[in-house]
Amino acid sequence: MPKKPPLVPNLERLKDAYALIDGIPDAQVTLERWCDEAGDIETTVDTLACMPVWLIRHPDFQVPGFQLAQSNQDLATYVARDRDLAENFESCAADEYLRQLLGFDWRELNDLFGPRGTSQFDVDESLSDKQAWQHRVREFLRLSEHRV
Repeated sequence: MPKKPPLVPNLERLKDAYALIDGIPDAQVTLERWCDEAGDIETTVDTLACMPVWLIRHPDFQVPGFQLAQSNQDLATYVARDRDLAENFESCAADEYLRQLLGFDWRELNDLFGPRGTSQFDVDESLSDKQAWQHRVREFLRLSEHRV
């Protein structure tokens, strides 16, 4: 089987993800990996979801082989329809979805999407999960611009 080409980090797509999450109320965003009402694509005022769930619900953030599970509300919220798409299928499918969507490595994904206290960018516990994630993205982008 031919080796798959490496993924290329996509900072523009991360900026688009930031814009999407920015429009969601703070109370509906969590850094924890779970979701409520996973089968209901329409969001309501009491829908709470993690960043990957908000992204996969939007048509601009679809990745071939991944879809939102209709009845599972744990870490395996996502299902890969084609196991060959995931190089490391033992990892959480949400992580693989994010890796393919954004092209970042596992360390970078953890810095952006990991639970509180696992990112090098976590500084202020008083921030909401949404605000903490936005801070992570801004810092990540700032550092990325200096690497170029």
